[in-house]
Amino acid sequence: MTTTESGHGHADTRIYLLIFLWLGAVPGVTLALSYPHLPKQAAITLALCVATIKATLVGAYFMHLRVERRVVFAIIGVSIFFIIALVVIPLLDTRGLAGQVSHVP
Repeated sequence: MTTTESGHGHADTRIYLLIFLWLGAVPGVTLALSYPHLPKQAAITLALCVATIKATLVGAYFMHLRVERRVVFAIIGVSIFFIIALVVIPLLDTRGLAGQVSHVP
């Protein structure tokens, strides 16, 4: 087995095994972080950090998103455009309606 990347952008077996071991160790880190009885906000923050690390490893290596940057950024850009449009358009429509809302009994 080689330790270099193949021509198709897929990492070799060693990288996959290393990521697999990290993904196996991360739940142990999560469990260890649950024992000190941290404040609720700190515990939630640490849990979200651990989940982000796991999701990043899975997405980058097992879903091969690490080598498809142009496509990923294009999809993210289009998604952000539509999110902004779906927030701004209704806000523009409701600007003049603030005093006109009536409650029906």
